[in-house]
Amino acid sequence: MPVALERLLAQGDVYVDPCSVVIWEQADGARPWLPPHLLSVAGLPREAMIRLSQVDFLRLAAASLWLKGLLVSRAAGGGFHLGDSLAAKLALQSVREAAGHGLMLHKMVEKAGLGDVRVMHDPAELDSAVAGWTTADPQLWAWLYLADSVIDSFVLKALREGADMCPTARQVLQLHHRDHVRHMTAARTMFEARMKTAGPLEIRWFAFRLPALLRQFLKLAFFPTETSLAALSLTQPRNTARSIWNDQSRRSLAAGCAASAVTVLRRGGLPLRPGASYPW
Repeated sequence: MPVALERLLAQGDVYVDPCSVVIWEQADGARPWLPPHLLSVAGLPREAMIRLSQVDFLRLAAASLWLKGLLVSRAAGGGFHLGDSLAAKLALQSVREAAGHGLMLHKMVEKAGLGDVRVMHDPAELDSAVAGWTTADPQLWAWLYLADSVIDSFVLKALREGADMCPTARQVLQLHHRDHVRHMTAARTMFEARMKTAGPLEIRWFAFRLPALLRQFLKLAFFPTETSLAALSLTQPRNTARSIWNDQSRRSLAAGCAASAVTVLRRGGLPLRPGASYPW
């Protein structure tokens, strides 16, 4: 087993339940959960802005949990076995951490009081696109690294620029970042290892498809649903959702969160188009 991965696995040996760490009493309903200038809709009255910050926060969380579910399902596909299976160990640590993060984020849903509002778009297209990937494929690890990097880049930006954020929301984002640094490093290491035996045709085909896959994931993470906008009592939520999807500043923010990871994957051997506009 590579030394770097042995170190990552060792870092994951000690587990701390995030729900036991978060100071839930500091959940402040009068303060935004994300910096106002990073929200998907600008210029709202303060009460609506705070509500939108909760919607945008939980949508990002839902996208992250979808991603964790992908790793867990692929690694568990053949069953967990005793022995020195790196994929099994990484997946089992991920199962444990994903469950903890999931419970923490469900607690945030309760704090927001959003009920059953659908905050994230349907991931059915992505589910279909990634259906055939396994832990033996570089595609899976490239995708996990890229999508996790997108979320973590936005989380770091929010932590740097959100001076007035709700303390509980800030702490949840800090815990999210702490675990994702290790997950991203593991995915990148696995991607680089799998690329050594990957066929050139499958790599070119994956690189060709990747912009469309990334656009779908950015939609899940950064762009609000019509239902969630309607829950904010915004007029014409369908038109507003369509307008946000076509907004160039929002697209630039999303693309910026993916830029560094795209560069890493290009250097790792994927023939991806460079440029700040990728993948639009």
